Amino acid sequence: MEMAESKNRLVLTTCGTSLLTNGVDQEVRARINQLANHTERDLSAQDKELLDQHIDERSRLLSGTKNLDEIRSLSAELNGLITYFGGDLKPSPGRPDAHILLTSDTYLGRRIGEIIDEWLQSRGFSVQVWSPGGLTTRDREDFRHAMADLVLRCEQTLPGYRESGYRIVFNLTGGFKSIQGFMQTLGMFHADEMFYIFETGSSLITIPRLPVSLETGDLIRKHEQIFRRLGLAEELPLEECRGLPEILLFDDGQKAILSEWGQLVWQRSKWSLYLERLLDPLPGLRYSSNFRKKVRGLNLSPDRLATLNERLDELSLRVRGKRENLKSLDFKQLKGNPKPPSTHECDVWSDDERRLFGHYENETFVIDDIERGLH
Repeated sequence: MEMAESKNRLVLTTCGTSLLTNGVDQEVRARINQLANHTERDLSAQDKELLDQHIDERSRLLSGTKNLDEIRSLSAELNGLITYFGGDLKPSPGRPDAHILLTSDTYLGRRIGEIIDEWLQSRGFSVQVWSPGGLTTRDREDFRHAMADLVLRCEQTLPGYRESGYRIVFNLTGGFKSIQGFMQTLGMFHADEMFYIFETGSSLITIPRLPVSLETGDLIRKHEQIFRRLGLAEELPLEECRGLPEILLFDDGQKAILSEWGQLVWQRSKWSLYLERLLDPLPGLRYSSNFRKKVRGLNLSPDRLATLNERLDELSLRVRGKRENLKSLDFKQLKGNPKPPSTHECDVWSDDERRLFGHYENETFVIDDIERGLH
C-alpha cells in the first residue's frame, strides 16, 4: 500500500472487545459479550472478578508477545494499525505519530483502552483515550447523546492537529458496528482517509477523503438565535425549535437540545456566522448604542469578531444564571464605582486588555462599553 507522504499522522481507532474474545473458548466469549455494555457498578462481584482475571491474562499475553503477526491475531484494533503502518508499528523520526483510542463508556471498554494505550505508549507513541459518557449500545438515547459529545470533541481537537501538519486517519477495524457506522459518516468531514480490515489476514481497505460539505448556511441564518442558544447546550422549549429539521434535535416532547447531527451542523457552521458581523444579543443581554459604535470603530479582524460574538453568547448564559463563570469570561463586579453606569466587567480576548463593561437593568444586562481594563 502506498503510504501518505511523510506527514505525521493522528490515528483515531475505534475499540471493541476483540482483545478479550479473539482465540478464547466459546463460553468465555459468550460471557464477555453478555457483559460488554455493563459499567463497573452494573457488575456483580463475581462477574467483575471473572472479568479482571481474564483481562489481566490477556494484558500479560499482549505485553509478552513480540511477534507482530501474533499480536494482530489478538486484537482487531492493533491488526488494523500494524497493517496500515506497513507491517510494523514504530514512531517516525522526530515528532511521533499520535493516537486517539475511542472506547465505549463501559467497564470492559475502559479496561481495553488502558491496555492498548499502555502497549502503544511502550512503543513511543502519544496516546489519548476517549470514552464519551453514555457511549454504549444498550440505550439508544444515551448512545446518541454520546455521539453528540463525540462530534464536539472531534471539532475541538482534530482541526488543531491538521493545522499542525498531521494527517488525520480513522482506523475502523475494531469497535461496535453502530459506532463504526457513525464514524464512517463523521470521517467524511474530518479524516484524510479511513481504513478497516474485515478479518485477520484479509487486505486493508482504505477510503480517501471525499469532498463533502454541509450546505446549511440558509438554515442557520433563518434560525440564528435558536442555533446559537442550542449550540451553547441550552435546553429550549420544543415549540421554539419547530422550524428545525427533527434530525437535528433530541426532544422529550417538551424540551429540545441539539442531536449528534445538530452538533455537526452547528460546529461546521458557527464560525462563518460569528465572523460576519456583531450578532444581535441573545436573551439576557442588550447592547448600548455606545457599545455598537465602539465595535464598529475597532474595525475588528474576522477572528477577533468571532471571539467577541462567542464571549457575548457565553455571557448571556452567565447573566441568566444558566452557566458558571468561565475562566475565559472572568465576569466580576467592579470595586467601587470607577465607570458608571457600569457595575461589572468581563474579558474578551486572552491576549488583549480590552474588556466588556455593563450593568443590570432589572433582569437584563446592558453592555455599555468595550475598552481597556481599569488596572
